[in-house]
Amino acid sequence: MKDYIEQLFKFLISNINNENLDGLFGRRRGRRRSLMSGTKDISFNLDKKGVYDVEAEPFGAGISVNYEFVVNDPNANYDITIYSSGGGGGEYKKIQVGQKVKGVLQTNKSSKTKLKIMIKADKADVVGHATIHYSV
Repeated sequence: MKDYIEQLFKFLISNINNENLDGLFGRRRGRRRSLMSGTKDISFNLDKKGVYDVEAEPFGAGISVNYEFVVNDPNANYDITIYSSGGGGGEYKKIQVGQKVKGVLQTNKSSKTKLKIMIKADKADVVGHATIHYSV
């Protein structure tokens, strides 16, 4: 997942840099328009303590990324922490399979941003699956 996070931010930044930034975040009907969005199915390996932990340090160029995170399986209770050194993210407790957690990750404008995702479950030594939807 670390490689995916870093590749995703490279993709987002390169596409934003290729756009005309004047009016990029224009308003339509009182809402901010989304430049890019996508969905990615991921796998995570819960260790013998039921923990999965990943960190990445992409360059974020000061963008804000909206996210929705949904655990698809295994059926368990989850505590999920999503952290950004630029701000945003959150801690979500007692999350059930299929329950969405939503938030915004802020990134640092002139330096790399430390991103961290930690998943704790009441099941261990299994491969889990989740879906991440993002928009900028």
